[in-house]
Amino acid sequence: LLHLLKKRPSIGGTKPRGQAMTTERMKRDWAIILGMKSINMLVVYLFPVVVKTYLSAFVCIRYHDGRGGYVQIMAADTQINCSSETYRYIWIQATIATLLIVPCCLAIMVL
Repeated sequence: LLHLLKKRPSIGGTKPRGQAMTTERMKRDWAIILGMKSINMLVVYLFPVVVKTYLSAFVCIRYHDGRGGYVQIMAADTQINCSSETYRYIWIQATIATLLIVPCCLAIMVL
């Protein structure tokens, strides 16, 4: 969206001091500006939720099984045993998602 704004020609005279865009340009590009604000708000509000969800896949809680042993169960989904093959696939997916999504969200927040 930022690239799209840069490509569009400037409208009106000089900008008032301390203003990034003229009022005419803001009237013309209101949809793009609103889209950028909405995307940034979504990233800022959803980023902690997304990261917490991905990181909760790594947490296993240890329970006593009643027979003298222990069972480790995933904290996010108590039906999944941490020593099972299903947990291994979830762990791999969570690792990949965390390594891809976290840097992308941080890059969007910085822009």
